[in-house]
Amino acid sequence: MLTLSSTLLTAQKSGSKQPRIRAELTKGVDSYNYVFDGTASSRLLKFKWERNGPNSSRGTLLLNNSDQALTSLDLRGFTLNLRRGFNTSAGNEYADSEVLTVRRQKHYSQPGSVTCALEFEGIANALMRHKASAAYEPTSANTNTAKTIVLALLNLLTGAGAVYNHCTAYTVTVDSESALFDVWQPKDAFRIRKGEPRYSPVKTMLRHTGMAMKFRSDGIHLFVPTTNPSTTTEILRPNAVGDETNIRSEEPTSSAHWSIVDEAVADDNDFVLADELDLAGWKR
Repeated sequence: MLTLSSTLLTAQKSGSKQPRIRAELTKGVDSYNYVFDGTASSRLLKFKWERNGPNSSRGTLLLNNSDQALTSLDLRGFTLNLRRGFNTSAGNEYADSEVLTVRRQKHYSQPGSVTCALEFEGIANALMRHKASAAYEPTSANTNTAKTIVLALLNLLTGAGAVYNHCTAYTVTVDSESALFDVWQPKDAFRIRKGEPRYSPVKTMLRHTGMAMKFRSDGIHLFVPTTNPSTTTEILRPNAVGDETNIRSEEPTSSAHWSIVDEAVADDNDFVLADELDLAGWKR
């Protein structure tokens, strides 16, 4: 779970503070930190980060390389923690990002500007790139549960994980689990084709057992998604004239169209909008 201090949470809610971005790059014993703090001396010029829920996370960092300090550095394969924060009453505070990895590094030079661009991706994108080196076809006697299979796929353990052992292993934390997760045994109904993206069998096992995954700074978290109808159901009713005004007829006549369709309890055909002047056509 992502936990923020009270001072950082207050700063995030404020629209008047200058955000700070800290890009922390690590690989083995090597580490580099680049900061955007709104000043002209910031190494980090800007970044673009596109996220689509748990399915995709990728972007680009643009760094100032006018002093050529980055020219000889190969930052590909570095782990990136793109920390976002503010200068608060407690000092500079940041929130960690999910695990990101630098995939490509490009250098650009034009009059008055020398920059270095780092293209990065999240774990979901990496799982989509990782392809099985061979087929995995368990027999009907296989007793591995969905949980065993998912952990093998993500931690690169024996069994299903062996066909992806040329890929990156991830730290997995099971925050909560469904009744089926460590019980259901798919046996020979489960298959991995040669060349199949690693993301596919993981999502299949999670979907069939009511589980989900999210990505954090410490790796992958598996959990049971919760839904509370009292907080997730939203009812929208019109309260004024809208953009669409091309329905030509109403009953009772001379009524505002929006007022005919704002009822909390359906009134059937007592109040009607229709697209035919005789009201004999379709109604809504």
